[in-house]
Amino acid sequence: MVRKAPVVGQASPTRMVLRGALKRCPRCGSGGLFTSWFTLRPRCPGCGLHIEREEGFWLGGYVINFATGEAGIVVLLAVLIAEVANGHHINAALFVSVGVVVAAVGPLLTFPPSRTVWLAIDLIMRPISDDERVAAQAAVAAAAIDDVNPVPPPTAVDGP
Repeated sequence: MVRKAPVVGQASPTRMVLRGALKRCPRCGSGGLFTSWFTLRPRCPGCGLHIEREEGFWLGGYVINFATGEAGIVVLLAVLIAEVANGHHINAALFVSVGVVVAAVGPLLTFPPSRTVWLAIDLIMRPISDDERVAAQAAVAAAAIDDVNPVPPPTAVDGP
């Protein structure tokens, strides 16, 4: 049986969201979308997709990031309610301290995946147009002609 090669842009919605959760391009699955924890490249290095598809595009990503941060607080609140309902003594300072850490660190940890998950959701709701497809192909072709490798190749690990 011959396996068909995957076609860029034809992933299922579930696969696209999972790719986004792993900080990969939802369209082609390639990595290297981020230059740092908080900085995205303008285009996907694999398929050339323009990451910020329109002005104000990241509002959805911020909502996802906010929701994941709030989910951590809700879980902490549920634990607090369960402890009080079962008659346990509660160390309020501990719960407040953990709540502050969850509220501050949670959104920082989920920032990159929230952006790529939002990109996946947007691509599901609004597939790329012909103009976007042509621009993406032109960007990949220009990078190939200029011999630009936006994602550095993996380095070999020296043995012992």
